[in-house]
Amino acid sequence: MARIGIVIPAFRAERSLRAAVSGVRNQSFEDWRLVVVDDGSPVPQRDCIADLVESDRRVTVIRLDSNRGAAAARNAAIDRLDEEWIAFLDADDEWAPGKLAHQLAHMERAQPRFDICCTGYLYIRWRGGEPIQQSSRVPEGGKNYRRLVYGCDLSAGTTMFARRDLFARFGKFEETLARLEDWDWLLRCLM
Repeated sequence: MARIGIVIPAFRAERSLRAAVSGVRNQSFEDWRLVVVDDGSPVPQRDCIADLVESDRRVTVIRLDSNRGAAAARNAAIDRLDEEWIAFLDADDEWAPGKLAHQLAHMERAQPRFDICCTGYLYIRWRGGEPIQQSSRVPEGGKNYRRLVYGCDLSAGTTMFARRDLFARFGKFEETLARLEDWDWLLRCLM
């Protein structure tokens, strides 16, 4: 069993999935297992990354029969993972090489014990061939329920790192929500 399980929900992510998976494979922390969930895409997502899956036993692709949304895809992966920690990455995002090592070290030295951690992120949009960068940082002291209830600027679908047992305690992602299921889950955990 790996130390960290990683979840990537993917629907029509042919253009970005390879970079997301490569970003996971380039992590300085290597004791992980990745589950990519093809959420019923017209083009099987495994075909887009077949060489990466075949060359790395830590990468698995599961396919849902129909498009059920990111929450259902994340939940399907959670059901397959038994690692102590679960990290989430959207199929159109990439991680910096030290992301997992940094978050795990932070969680292991935190006193009191933390069960969930989100990081800041760099958001890059392209306009007219030029990158426009925006960064987001987690506020000093982190987020608490009061701060989070007024808005979720954490990009939890890509930066969240949580103990697996939280999903047994608070339930998994709400599959009836078309979006913001990660925010909903964080609020449930903080109540």
